[in-house]
Amino acid sequence: MSDPLWMVRFRPGVVGERWRMVHLVPVPDPAAVPVTVGDCVRVLVALCGQQFAPGEAERLSRPAGAPCEVCLALLERASIEGG
Repeated sequence: MSDPLWMVRFRPGVVGERWRMVHLVPVPDPAAVPVTVGDCVRVLVALCGQQFAPGEAERLSRPAGAPCEVCLALLERASIEGG
C-alpha cells in the first residue's frame, strides 16, 4: 500500500480502554475537506471499517498501545498484492 496512513485511536473517555486500539486510517485529501484530527469535520474510516465521528479520534505520532489486528492484516495483504 503506497497511500499514507495515520495511526488513530479513540480519545480517552469516548470508549472503554479495551476498545482504544490503534487503527490505520488513510490520510484524507486536504483539498476535499479540511481535516484536523480531534476537531475533524468529517468521519474518518480505518482500513478495517472502524469509523471515527468528528471529535472522537486522536492521532498518534508513533506506535503506542494495542494495534488493530484487522488493519494490520489488511495492510500486509495490500502490500503483498502490490497495492
